Amino acid sequence: MELSFEEFSELFRDIPGVTRQTLKTLYENGINTVEKIAGSAVEDLSRFRGIGEKTALRSRRRSLWKSRGWARTWPQR
Repeated sequence: MELSFEEFSELFRDIPGVTRQTLKTLYENGINTVEKIAGSAVEDLSRFRGIGEKTALRSRRRSLWKSRGWARTWPQR
């Protein structure tokens, strides 16, 4: 489901290390749904400027949780 940038960024607001700028970069490069992030390899996500492997991994993990409806909030350690 296509989301506005505000809706998209709200889904990821509580993930440490995932900034609004990171999300904007993904969104502007066509990675603008939870499903697209969940279906992307970490290597593909981390090729964008300012997005490292850890941030890509966190974003992808969160997307998988969201796309499968497992949790409304990010699990805390």
